Amino acid sequence: MAAESKATYGSIPVANVVEIISITAPSAMNEGFVFDAIHNGVVFPVTVPAGGVKEGEVIQVPFKPLSDTISSGSPGKWKDDIFACSRYGIFHPSFLYACCCHFVLLAQVMTRLRVDWKADPAVGDEWKKTFRNVIVISCVYGFLKYIFMLAPEPGMEDDNVEVIGFVVTFEQIIGFIYWLYMLYVVSKTRKLVRQRDGISDENCVGCEDVACALCCGCCTVSQMARQTAHYDTEEAAFFTIDGLESKPTEIEPLVPVVDV
Repeated sequence: MAAESKATYGSIPVANVVEIISITAPSAMNEGFVFDAIHNGVVFPVTVPAGGVKEGEVIQVPFKPLSDTISSGSPGKWKDDIFACSRYGIFHPSFLYACCCHFVLLAQVMTRLRVDWKADPAVGDEWKKTFRNVIVISCVYGFLKYIFMLAPEPGMEDDNVEVIGFVVTFEQIIGFIYWLYMLYVVSKTRKLVRQRDGISDENCVGCEDVACALCCGCCTVSQMARQTAHYDTEEAAFFTIDGLESKPTEIEPLVPVVDV
């Protein structure tokens, strides 16, 4: 006689209850734009609803964390040390750019994060212009610096000593402004990477991003490049806006997160 099977509570499917939470939009974003948010330490994707949102607008979204949201494979940790710049060899694009033109590598990282030239969440396809804008800013500064270098040094017998002195002062002001810009963008981009991957400050709590950008900007940018790409499986490139062989429209969106 066959045993009679009995249903148990364990065999009855239970509907999953989706938590609805409130999120304040970090900036104006178009309908369908996807960004990451953090809720209770968990990163999850948020899709902008129909009609888009304005900066500061509060929207209701479902809390649906994904297991693959954290791209590093080790949630809450950097892939490697800040000084592991030569991890992929001294001829790797990330190493060469970090040593020679770290602003180019920074522009590529910012493109991967879908932010604008100020390291703010880009609206629509504005992130595609980030690489160009950062490069233009750096090239304009380099050109002005070269022009200023051609100016003669002020001397005691120079009739135009006041004019030359003004040029030197202006050069210093321009250099200081560019230095502040790079410090701001590098530290802010690093903070976005940490937030996206759930990485907390380990040293200099509260000012670690600024400290890293201030003390070793090149190494900081190199570490962010390794964190936002899978160089073990992805081919790096010199002359693409995101530093990868894959097309920007095909790579996984790596966007900053909003803590809720």
